[in-house]
Formats: sequence, C-alpha cells, structure tokens
Amino acid sequence: MIISLKGQGMDFNSVGHPLSWYEGAKAKNFDWVALDLMTSGFEADVKLALQSGLAVILFQGYWEPAWADPAEAQNRANFAVNAAKSAGYEMGAPIVLDFESVSVDQSSAMAWCRAWCEVVSNAGFVPAIYVGVPQPLSSDDLYALPFQHYWKSCSADTVDVATRGYQIIQSACGHNLDGLDVDLDKADADQLGDFMMAMFESVTRTSAAEPAAMPSQKRTLWVVSSGQTLDYIARQVRVPMPVLARYNHIANPNVISVGESLSIPMEIRVKSGQTLSGIVDGLHDPSLSWPFVADVNQINPDRLWVGQSIWV
Repeated sequence: MIISLKGQGMDFNSVGHPLSWYEGAKAKNFDWVALDLMTSGFEADVKLALQSGLAVILFQGYWEPAWADPAEAQNRANFAVNAAKSAGYEMGAPIVLDFESVSVDQSSAMAWCRAWCEVVSNAGFVPAIYVGVPQPLSSDDLYALPFQHYWKSCSADTVDVATRGYQIIQSACGHNLDGLDVDLDKADADQLGDFMMAMFESVTRTSAAEPAAMPSQKRTLWVVSSGQTLDYIARQVRVPMPVLARYNHIANPNVISVGESLSIPMEIRVKSGQTLSGIVDGLHDPSLSWPFVADVNQINPDRLWVGQSIWV
C-alpha cells in the first residue's frame, strides 16, 4: 500500500544486503529506505526492505552527461518506470529524480525536468525530485516544475523550494550503519502540509492456505475546502479521480461542496487464494460490500489475479 512518509530514513545505491541488515535498521528505529533503481539487482533489496517492515521509495541516480541531451529525459524516465515495475513498485508511489551536477542552463533544465515528469506521471507513478548542487534553478523555478515531492540534499548550498519547502531533508552523508555507508534523511510535512509518499507492506506472516485478513481501521476522511476540486483532492491523496468519485457516490465529479467529507479508499494487492468477498469480509467494515467494491474498481469479481490492485 501507499503511505505518507514520516520519520528517520536513509538512502544509498548499493545492493545485495541480507534481510538481517534491513531488520537491524528497523530495530535501530529507521522507518524507511530510498534505493537507487539504476543499480543492477536493486529489485531483491526492495523486497527485503519491505519484508523487514521498512517503507521504500525509489530514486534514479544521476548520470551527468544526460543533462545535455534532451532525449535522455524521456529515455531515462522510461528506464525508471520499467525498473520500478519490475521491482513490483506500486502505482502511486514516487520515483525521485536525482537532480545534481546539472551542467545545462535554466531553460534547458526546466524542459528536461518537465519531459521526465510527463513520462513518469503518465505511467502512474508520482514524480519527485532530490535537489542537490550544482544546479541552475531558483526557488521559484523548482516550485514551478510539475513535481509533487521535494527532497533536499545535505549541502548547505541547496536552494529552498518557494512556497512548498521540502518533505525530506538529508541530514548527513557517509554515515556508517552496520558496515555500510548510508546518507541519513528525515521525512516530515512540507510547508503546505503534504508528505512524501512511499510503498509499505505489512510484515504479518500467514500460511499460503489462509490469506491475510486486513484489520478493521478508521476510514481516512478529507473535508473539502474552498477552491478545491475532486481532481485536486484525488491527486493529493493519490487515488484515481473516477475511483474517488464512485467510492463517495458522486454522480458529477465537477460538483462537490465546501465542507463535504470524502472517504478515502486504500489500495491493496490481491494475494494468492483471495476472493473479492473474502477481501471485503476481512476488512470488517460494515459500510463495504463486495458488489460495491467491484463497482468502484469496475472489475469482474470472479476474475481476480494475483497482484491486481484494488481500491477498498
């Protein structure tokens, strides 16, 4: 599932670390890890980090010659999208562009970033940016880009983002954690109250014959404020707008009222042996029924597949 990212994290671009290393990081009160999808074999580390109870975000490490070639924006974004999918990374999670050592001018850099964002966004992921040094963009330039999430490097020369600020701040580089050099980061809300998002999986173990039932939980609500549209709210909560409309019985997505409370569905992945009625029963939510969930997702309840994404 996709969660708001909070607390202590770390980033690095090495792979091949055992489950025990990630479990050790979790025991040391780390909440999340950022992994470089440009590193061959990172997919196994994604699975191990999730298995240990850490949340995961993916970033695309920079390659300095790419900045001078406009075509590389789409090429590298397509690579990032395909790599994320190969790792089982959930739609709606962020892919972070490592924006540092940028050797082109302001106009070229803006166009490059916009092209990269378009590919990532169209693929169903959320564009995010790590801002390092040197780079040619001002605070206002950064805010004008179509990124939804911003991550600040530990350099004292890193430019702030106008209006929004940062959702992740890198506090230290080259920290040794159980024999591995990592960079330390802290995630929190930005100046607009938004968080970086991340992929997270429950570490509850069940037998293959008994698929996990999801615990009952309080439904997240969004109270509509003046000037907000359903499309805006859907983008903020990372839920497709048609899904959000059907979930809240909104016949006309262009008509919502100030003060109206919207229930926000959560995304789950179908596991082996699960049925739609079993999934809904496992939620212990009397307001949900399997025919309603089938309608919200526009799916055939008799044709689920392992890994299918369902909003409940």
